[in-house]
Amino acid sequence: MHVKKERVEIIMNNFYFFKDKNDEYRNNILNIQAGREGLFNTIFDLINTNLNEGDTVLDIGNGGIIRCNYKKLHRLICADLFINENVANKYLYIENVSFETANILDLNKFEDNSFDTVIACGVLHHIAGKSKNKTKENVITALLECNRKIKPNGKILIVEDMVYKWFEMFEIIFYPIIQTICKTLGFGYIYQYSLQSFSRLLEYCKLKTDIIPIRPGEYGWFMNLKIPIVLMPSRPFFFIVRKK
Repeated sequence: MHVKKERVEIIMNNFYFFKDKNDEYRNNILNIQAGREGLFNTIFDLINTNLNEGDTVLDIGNGGIIRCNYKKLHRLICADLFINENVANKYLYIENVSFETANILDLNKFEDNSFDTVIACGVLHHIAGKSKNKTKENVITALLECNRKIKPNGKILIVEDMVYKWFEMFEIIFYPIIQTICKTLGFGYIYQYSLQSFSRLLEYCKLKTDIIPIRPGEYGWFMNLKIPIVLMPSRPFFFIVRKK
């Protein structure tokens, strides 16, 4: 019961932030990625290179941003805690694109082994919990849920900013304070892993992974602020995770 209650709190924290500020957040991300020497196009190309003609794809935590060539897919399901109606209406008459509500911590609404690929772009740092251990549990749950939904030869494509190890140590030491600040500012709980720590979680889940560093642009996005990349404590990475 306690686990379920905390999970609901995590979901609702993110729900209210993204529901109230989704268009602003979406536009900010698109603008900063467009300006980061084509970061959006880089991510778009990396994702599409790993999608095949006729694939069935789940884009979880979509945020109203389609980052793949849906025309070559059999079906693309864009899933998030709520549906951005402005975006969904643009694809209303596209037969192979649909928008559904879903939570990466519980994907039971979808059949097991039903997707060729699951995409999770900029999602995992948003499922932090009140404690570092709870955050670890949530990320492991999310990885295993995605793994459960892909076909035997399927893939999970993850895009996340990974912080430097020194910054992660700062996050760990001041975890309660940072989460209180984040929640007060309306962001919900947030935690970004270092590449070393995240790689260990993937190994713990027995998931074989290829890791590709993504070249950052001139600016980054941190706590809803546009910041010169030289001042950012993180860098973007692309993960190709194979079926367990």
